[in-house]
Amino acid sequence: MSESQPLVRRLLARIGLERAPPGLVTRVADGLAAWWLPLLLVFGALLYLPLLEARPLRFEEGRRAVQALEIYAGESWWYLRVLGEPYVNKPPLLPWLITLVGYLRGGIDEFTVRLPAVLSVLLGAATAGGLALVLARSLVPEQRRLAALAAGLAFYSCAFVMTKARLGETDTLVTAFCGLAFLIWARARLQGSIGIWAWAGICLWLAAASFTKGPVPVVFPALAFLAVPLWQRRWAEAAIALGVILLSFLPLGWWAFDNLASTSAAHWTQEMRVAGRSLPEGYWLSLLHLNQVPTAVAYTLPWCLPALGLLLAARRGEVRPGWVYLGLALFAIPMALFVLIWGEARPRYAMPAVWPIMVLAGVWVAWRWTRSLVPALFLLGGFITVVTFQVISLTAVEGKTNFQREFRERAESLGQAVEDLPPGPILLLDSSGEPDFDSLAYAMRPLTRLRLAQLECSAPSPHLVVAKRDLGQIAENPLWQEQQLIAGGWMALYQRDEAACPQ
Repeated sequence: MSESQPLVRRLLARIGLERAPPGLVTRVADGLAAWWLPLLLVFGALLYLPLLEARPLRFEEGRRAVQALEIYAGESWWYLRVLGEPYVNKPPLLPWLITLVGYLRGGIDEFTVRLPAVLSVLLGAATAGGLALVLARSLVPEQRRLAALAAGLAFYSCAFVMTKARLGETDTLVTAFCGLAFLIWARARLQGSIGIWAWAGICLWLAAASFTKGPVPVVFPALAFLAVPLWQRRWAEAAIALGVILLSFLPLGWWAFDNLASTSAAHWTQEMRVAGRSLPEGYWLSLLHLNQVPTAVAYTLPWCLPALGLLLAARRGEVRPGWVYLGLALFAIPMALFVLIWGEARPRYAMPAVWPIMVLAGVWVAWRWTRSLVPALFLLGGFITVVTFQVISLTAVEGKTNFQREFRERAESLGQAVEDLPPGPILLLDSSGEPDFDSLAYAMRPLTRLRLAQLECSAPSPHLVVAKRDLGQIAENPLWQEQQLIAGGWMALYQRDEAACPQ
């Protein structure tokens, strides 16, 4: 036993926390835990589904929506395009899912863009609860359902998830896919061996993760799949795991190879932040502050504390089997540290580590439940945090700020102007390196971006949307006539003068 543990217990005893929760609290917790899975799914839906379309598109959502619009129009499902140009920065699984929801709803809108992310959050909470249930069964069997409920609630109330759950981006999807692969692996090993169907499931979900955001997220759980059997000297299992991991990259490799004509390997290594760019000025000095590590740790508070406590208990041999906790630690820590100290690190790059941390936290709650009031306070604090965050977000933020209202009015005016145009392609003149995809997505039709020199009589459409920065250039071209200003003056609609074109 460590020297610090008695000190902690004495401190908890002094403030009245080193005692079992009252009977009423235990009975309520047990009653809720008996229905942990439907309760988590319903609670998550109530948290993250309401007013999903209230906020206009933001961050990378517009780019995903534009991709989905191209696919929805019957084009570019394999060779992704954005504004008529090849897009190979990310694999296509997320825009495919958005388009699938669009087919079911009859169009692409904010709800369509965000629903896959919300469903992946529900999946992440359910699978985290599922593994916590399995681990607690051998540790504290009478509290196993409480462990499942606690892990799912921890997942929902983690700041990483709360801030990303209602965004149509890739982070929540890869987190859920990697967690599901780990659940299959750990459960099969706990039952004695990993059969062919378990390996197939692991391969499937690792492939889904790589086909969503590239190979980097797959490394988070893959470290455990390789290192644990090597540590146990199960050489055959380690060899099979390596083969399964490599096989999971096959769909991504096929897609990447088939899209090489539109890009290069150098572009992808740059996109994944592993090569092609020099380290920023002051990078080595910034490592003294661990780059984004403190921010990422803050995004997992307070749940990273009980997770760490359980890992320390596993190291002391107080919880078993030790290999599964080693696997969870390998899932959560090494790759997260690596991506967080990289030159262009963002805290969200470490988001796959959220899943194993919340599993550990859920098991810790069940393990310590009858010994202290602290686990009950963690559960209550998590519930209050996520409910408060969502209530404030839904009542005061989502679609409510002046900026959001002005942006939506401006963006939707583009859609209204385009809606009146006859069927067919619509051109875009926007010379910026990074167009405003969030606004352009509201055209609700694919746009084809051309350079000024390409806007001749041979251009594939007589209809042209011009960004504000390019209005001066197009005004000097007598071939195009302004029809109306749209998007609050940020864009204008032009039409080609067919009489000026040679017959």
